[in-house]
Amino acid sequence: MLADESEAEDTTVTVFEKALRAWDRRPPPEEMRPWLFRIATNTCLDQLRRRNRIQWRPWDAFASIFHPSQVAPDDPEREAIRQEGAELIRSALARLSPRDRAALIMRECYGLSNEEVGKALNTTRDGAKMALFRARERLRAAYIQLGGEPPMGAKSRPVATGRTVGVAVRASDGARGDSP
Repeated sequence: MLADESEAEDTTVTVFEKALRAWDRRPPPEEMRPWLFRIATNTCLDQLRRRNRIQWRPWDAFASIFHPSQVAPDDPEREAIRQEGAELIRSALARLSPRDRAALIMRECYGLSNEEVGKALNTTRDGAKMALFRARERLRAAYIQLGGEPPMGAKSRPVATGRTVGVAVRASDGARGDSP
């Protein structure tokens, strides 16, 4: 969430210090993971509020550390298309609020359940489901607004894009426009 390795390391230390200070109030073992994620999420959101800006690290930096096979692509054209799509996703994510981004990252990247996301965001399971739904819709709208193509099989429907409402295009139509 912080996109700066040294800041993330410092924040990790802070998270575990906070968890240690709250150890006597810790939840039962089955709720430990969401409890730690809530502490981490809140600490990161506090950091983001303090600096009031967000920077994303390039995906290639991550890929070269954990996936060396992705450093030298076999198919340069496919790799260029993938990088373009990844850049669109990063740009769309950057347009989301920190809370929306946190919800999506916890669910989609870390695989937390809706209940765990709810506990990390200090809301109910249903509140987490609604937050994830809205975050996905906002991500989809931002992605399309940046020039990304709607997913295959997508139906036309209004998409909230902040103050305006746009229209998502049916992928089967193969064209952009307001017609269903």
